[in-house]
Amino acid sequence: MTNNTVRGFQTAKFKSHPAVTHNKFFSWHRHTSLVSRMTAASPLVRLGSSVLAPRVGVSLVGSPARSEQVLKSVFEKAQPMFLNVLLDSHTAHHEEKLGELATIHQYNHVFVSTHLQPCKPSHVHGQVKEIQKRLGNLRIDHLSLPSPFLLPGVLDGKGQFDAVAYFAIWHELEALFRMGAIRSIGVIDLTVHKLQKFLPLCHIPPALLQAEMHPFMPQVDLLDHCKTNSITVAALAPLAAFPTAGGRIKTADNTTLGRVANDLKITVPQAMVRWALSRGTICLPRTTSPAHLSDLLAMASISAEPTVRHGRMLAGLNRHQRLHRGDDAAAAMGLAWHQLWDELPLDANGIPLRGSMLCSLMDLPDNSARGFGYPGALHSPMFLVRKENTVTAFLNRCPHLNTALDVNGSFLDKSGQHVMCATHGALFQTSDGLCLSGPCKDDSLVRIPVHVRGGHVIMGDPK
Repeated sequence: MTNNTVRGFQTAKFKSHPAVTHNKFFSWHRHTSLVSRMTAASPLVRLGSSVLAPRVGVSLVGSPARSEQVLKSVFEKAQPMFLNVLLDSHTAHHEEKLGELATIHQYNHVFVSTHLQPCKPSHVHGQVKEIQKRLGNLRIDHLSLPSPFLLPGVLDGKGQFDAVAYFAIWHELEALFRMGAIRSIGVIDLTVHKLQKFLPLCHIPPALLQAEMHPFMPQVDLLDHCKTNSITVAALAPLAAFPTAGGRIKTADNTTLGRVANDLKITVPQAMVRWALSRGTICLPRTTSPAHLSDLLAMASISAEPTVRHGRMLAGLNRHQRLHRGDDAAAAMGLAWHQLWDELPLDANGIPLRGSMLCSLMDLPDNSARGFGYPGALHSPMFLVRKENTVTAFLNRCPHLNTALDVNGSFLDKSGQHVMCATHGALFQTSDGLCLSGPCKDDSLVRIPVHVRGGHVIMGDPK
């Protein structure tokens, strides 16, 4: 073994593996046979400018004894794999077990991703040295900051994100990346709003963002924002199961998922994996079953691909059903859980609750309409219309067939003077929702009470 160090950090591993070069950043693509083996088992995706990673892997969290069987399977079968250590009380044990198995089997063609424990900026370098000791002959391929609501001083008492405090910790990761101690760096659980505040401060942008994503919460806006900024996304809980109070969604009984799986001639979990991969995300489910792990690897290389029709069917499942809400962290800060995620509190139908601030008048130009409700939903449950300084709100349902009115978020006709149903062209007054023409003439849209206060649109009647 060659053990080069830079300021005490290990920067090279097994000398016998050509994938590890003398360059301070070694890349998977430098070893042709390794890439061909990985592509056959698990397609690769680029993180940043110089690192390739498997697109399918497993998240290690919870009982070390249960995860150990999966790890043994990976190393015994010499399977190239994205191994993602999630942050919990067993993180150190998982890291130690990874290092131990790599030494026993003399195999280090796994992509190791782990997280910092919540800490101050001055403690980051010390933590990384400890992680490297636990991993032994494995390098830190990817290191993420933990969720912002777990970091001291990053969220204030009102849930506001302090991007400067967050960047102070990130800056230490940038330094470690430049030294070659870490191959890539990333973040977890950042929302679009937080990314918009954080990215302008970065000297080195995150290569990877880990976030909960599955058909019941696809986070379309977040995924699009990451693609625009060249950030790869890793889907956590892609099978709609998370080891927290949020629990699991009963996907096996879901009719839509069943139809898609039947069309593709695969199982429901396999269809969910293929859907995640078709969106360009890395798929990191949690599993404690070696057999399940083999099924996941197989899904990366089969030709079953969800069609556009399947995509539309699955888009209809979006209820922004978050399993990992961070209830304990929110309670410790005296916040509601939705404040951690910069979200509006919604009722069971996706309608924002009374008192919710929807937007400012500046964000809703005159003669325009905008939908609200489930983020990224195919059709928003409600929408606002502004005429001069008057704002009205309606349910997004046509009284004719009870279908959504809009197409791609467009609610108005070309003139901008009427709400128009995209199905049969019915026109409605923007002031009260009365239908002026079409198959439901003289019927009305269901109006939702909103009011304007301090330049902002608020749900409910004024007090």
